[in-house]
Amino acid sequence: MLDQELAGAYFTSSFHILHSS
Repeated sequence: MLDQELAGAYFTSSFHILHSS
C-alpha cells in the first residue's frame, strides 16, 4: 500500500535529517 511507501520515505527523511544535523 501507499502507507508503507510513505512511512518508509518519512522514516528515511527523518533519519537523514537527524544524521545530517
